[in-house]
Amino acid sequence: MARLEAQKKMGYYPTPDDTLRHIKQRINLSQDAVILDPCCGTGDALNEIAYEFRNDDDYFEAIKYGIELDTERASEAGNQVQKLVCGSAYEVVVRPIESFSMLFLNPPYDFEDGDRMEFRLLKHCHKWLMPGGLLVFLVPENLFLITNVRNWLSRKYDDLQIHRFTRKDYPSFKQVVLYGIKGKDDNENGVFPIGPYPHIEDSISDGKRYDVHPSSEPEVFELKTITTEDIRSFEAKATQNIAETISSYQSAGGNIISPIFPLRKGHLVSLLMSGVLNGKLHSNGKTLVFKCFTDRQRSVREEDDRQVTTDSYISGIRVMEKGRWYDVI
Repeated sequence: MARLEAQKKMGYYPTPDDTLRHIKQRINLSQDAVILDPCCGTGDALNEIAYEFRNDDDYFEAIKYGIELDTERASEAGNQVQKLVCGSAYEVVVRPIESFSMLFLNPPYDFEDGDRMEFRLLKHCHKWLMPGGLLVFLVPENLFLITNVRNWLSRKYDDLQIHRFTRKDYPSFKQVVLYGIKGKDDNENGVFPIGPYPHIEDSISDGKRYDVHPSSEPEVFELKTITTEDIRSFEAKATQNIAETISSYQSAGGNIISPIFPLRKGHLVSLLMSGVLNGKLHSNGKTLVFKCFTDRQRSVREEDDRQVTTDSYISGIRVMEKGRWYDVI
C-alpha cells in the first residue's frame, strides 16, 4: 500500500518538520555555501536548511539550487530557490562539476531497472559535490542492508553518521538521515556505521556538527535536453520564416507574390498541396525542404447507450533542415 501511494506521488515525501529541525542543528553553514537539492519539491526543506541564525537579529542565507521533476511543485519552489531547473536530475548539466558545498538529497523511494532509485540518484549527483562537501541523505533504513550501497558510501565518504528520524516521524516509512564528508580520493578502508541507529533527537547531546564550506556557484546549471517550450518556440519561428519567404516569393515571370493578408498555416498547406510551391525555400542563407502531410485522428464517444466513432483530419507541414525534421501542426 505504501508503495502504491509512493508511485502516486512520484515517490515524493517532504522532510518532516521536526526531523528537519534536528538535521539543521547538526550543520554549521558558511555564508557563501552553495546548496543543491536535486529533488527539492516545493523548496520548503531547502529554504529552511539555507538559513543560518546567529541571533534573533543576525542571520544569513546560503545560495540555493534546486531540481524538481514535477511542474506544479517546481512552480512553488521557484519562489524560494535562487536557481531552479524543472526536469530530471539525469538531464541536468553542471559546470564546473564539483560546484556544491552541500548535497541535500531526499530522493524518491522505489526500484528502477532492478536497482534502488535512491542509490542510483546518489551516484549520479555525487559528482556535483566538491571534495570536503557535506552529503545529507534521507532514505529508508533498509537501503543500508544492501552490501554494495554500504561499500560504495564507505569508499566515497568520510566521517559517516546515521540517525533515525524522530520517534514521531520514523514509524511511517522507517527513514534515516546519513551524514558524510566527500573524500578527495576513494578510501578502501572506510568504515560504515553499524546499526541499530539512534533517533536523531537522542544524538544531539554528542555535540557533533558538520561544517558546510564556501563554494563558487556553477557557471552552467541547466537542462541538456530540449524542452516542450523550446520546441514550440522553434516551430513558431519556422512557421514565420516560411510565411515570410512565401510572401516575397518571386515567380518565373519576375512578379512578386504579395498577399493582401499575412499567410496562415492553412494557406501554406493549400499552396503545397496544389503544387504552387515546390517544397524548397531559400531564406537568409538557409535551405528549408518541406512537404504537406495529413494525419487521421479517431475519437470515440458514448451517445444514447452506443458508441459513436468520429474521424478528423489534421494537416500540417513537415520541415527538414540540416538533417533534422519537425512538424508544424
